[in-house]
Amino acid sequence: MKSLSQQNGNGHGNDLSAVISGILKTRETRGLMADVVPDIMEAWAGDNRLKKKIAGQIEGFVRKTLNGSPVNSGISLTDLMNDTAFASSAARFLPSAVTVLADALNALTAHFETASDDDRERFMTELLDSVSRSRAGHTVSTVLKTLNRCYEENPAYLSEKLGKAVVTWMEGLDFGEIRDFIDLSAEDMKTLTSAVVDTLWKYPSKLVLGLSFIADIVNSATFASAEFLAMTNKISPDLLTDVVFSIFRNVDGKSAARLLNQVSELVRKIHTGSALLGDPGTTQLPIDLTRFLEDFLSVFDGELMWKAKVAFEEEKEIVARVFYQVMKENPERLERRMIRYSSLKNAQIRALLHHMSAMTQLPEQEVADSAEKGLAAVETQDLAEVVNLFFLFMNKISDLKPSLIPGLVAQFADALDLYEVNDGLEQFFETVGEALIPLERVIVPKVVKHLCTVLAPRDDDYEQEAAEARSMLRALLLGEEVTV
Repeated sequence: MKSLSQQNGNGHGNDLSAVISGILKTRETRGLMADVVPDIMEAWAGDNRLKKKIAGQIEGFVRKTLNGSPVNSGISLTDLMNDTAFASSAARFLPSAVTVLADALNALTAHFETASDDDRERFMTELLDSVSRSRAGHTVSTVLKTLNRCYEENPAYLSEKLGKAVVTWMEGLDFGEIRDFIDLSAEDMKTLTSAVVDTLWKYPSKLVLGLSFIADIVNSATFASAEFLAMTNKISPDLLTDVVFSIFRNVDGKSAARLLNQVSELVRKIHTGSALLGDPGTTQLPIDLTRFLEDFLSVFDGELMWKAKVAFEEEKEIVARVFYQVMKENPERLERRMIRYSSLKNAQIRALLHHMSAMTQLPEQEVADSAEKGLAAVETQDLAEVVNLFFLFMNKISDLKPSLIPGLVAQFADALDLYEVNDGLEQFFETVGEALIPLERVIVPKVVKHLCTVLAPRDDDYEQEAAEARSMLRALLLGEEVTV
C-alpha cells in the first residue's frame, strides 16, 4: 500500500479526502457497505418505481465493486492505522470524529430509552459482544503510553486539558441513574469481579505487578511527606510557628463546632429513629445487627481469626524484642527514652492537675449538684451484677477445676525470687519508711479501727468466722511480748 504522503499533498482538504479514501478501501468498511447499502437503498426507494430502479443500479454497482475486490482481501483498518502518514493525518480529525460519535451515541441511547425491551437487550448484547472482541486493553495501553509522553512534556497536562470538561461532564451526569445501575447490577458485578480475579490468577505476573503498585504508592506518599516536612523544617522556628498558628487562627472555630453539633444531632436522630422503627420494647438496631451477625458468623472462621491474632501478638513480641535489642546496642538512646518517659508522664499529671483544679474552683453547690446527678445516673445494680457474675464464674471454675487457680498462683509464687523481694521490701521501708510515717499515722489507725468494728460481735451469718478471727488475733497479741 502506498503511504499517505505518496498519495496526497500536504493540504488540509487533501488530508481529509485521503483519510476518507483510505478508510473506504479497508476490508471492514467494504463489509459494512455490503451489509448496509442494500437496506439504505430499499428504505430510500420505498414504493417509488423510479427510485427502485435507481436503487437497483446503485446496489449493482456496489455489488460489482465489492465482487471485483473481495471483502476478505485488501488492507485492514488496523494495518491502515499503522501507516505513519495516515495516522498523523487521521489524528487531526479524531477529536471531531469523537464528538460526532458521542453525539450519535447520545441520540442512539435516547432512542433506545423508548424502544422495546427486546430491542434494548439486543442492542446491549451486540454492543458488549463487540467490546469483548475489540482490543480494548491494547488501546488503553496505547493511550496511557501517549499520555505518559505528554506528561514528560507537561506535568499538568490532564488538569489543563480536562479541567473544564470534567466539570461539564459532572454537571450533565445523572447520579440517580448511577445509583439505580449500582443497585441493579450489584450481583452481576460480583460475577464480573470473580472473572477479573480469575483472569489475574491465570496471569500471576499481572497480579504481582498490580500488587507492586502498592509499594510504589506508599513510597511516593512517604517521599512526598518527607520532602514536604524537610522543606518545612528549613523554616526558622519563629516563622514556622507563626505560619502554623496563622493557619490555626484562620480555622473557623464556629464552623467546626457546628460540624460537631450536626454530627451529634445525626447520631441522636439515628438513635431516636431506631427506637421509633423498632418493635415494642426494643430498637431497630438489634434487629438489623442480629441479621447481619447471623450472616457474618455463618461464614466467619473464628478459629482462623484467633490464629491470626496469636500470630499478630507474636509478631508484636518479635518487633519489641528486636527494638530493644537495637536499643541495647546504643545505650544512649535507651537512656534518653527512660529520661523522657518521665517528661511524658509529667505532662499527663499536669493535665490531670489542671482538670481537678478547675473542678475545685467551680461553685461548690453547682459541683455538688452536678456530681449528684452524674453519680445518680450510674447503674450501680448493673455494676454489682458484674461483680456477682465475676465471682460466680470464678466459683464455677473452682468447683470444676479446683486445682487450676491454686496451681497458677503457685507457679507465679515459685517463679518469684523471694530473697530479692525480701531485700527490696526491706530497702524500701528502710529508705522511705520514715517518710511514710505521717501518712501511715493517718491511714493505719482508721484501718485498724474499721477492722475492729468489722470483727465486733454481730448477730449475722458470718459471726462464727468473725469469732475465729478475734480468737486468732487475741492469741497472736497475747502470745508475743510487746516491746516499745
